[in-house]
Amino acid sequence: MNKRKERQLAQAFKALGHPVRLQIVRILVDDGACFAGDITRRLPVVASTASQHLKILRESGLVSDTSDGPHRVYSVDKKALLDLKTWVRKL
Repeated sequence: MNKRKERQLAQAFKALGHPVRLQIVRILVDDGACFAGDITRRLPVVASTASQHLKILRESGLVSDTSDGPHRVYSVDKKALLDLKTWVRKL
């Protein structure tokens, strides 16, 4: 595995190192694409904190977002999760 890929995996694991971010990923895996507000309502944190967690997940490449008018729609990057799964299996 090259250095770039190792850094990406490390960043993804670090992003998953918080219970709220794990919960966000689980919501997106279970429900598919969701509006930010729908995600936030299901979390035990205020909207600004949820936004920070979503930002970290986006920056890690695990979650992507698109614009739907004034709203953001988030979805999990299935390839990124598959890469993590494949890497863990190799351990």
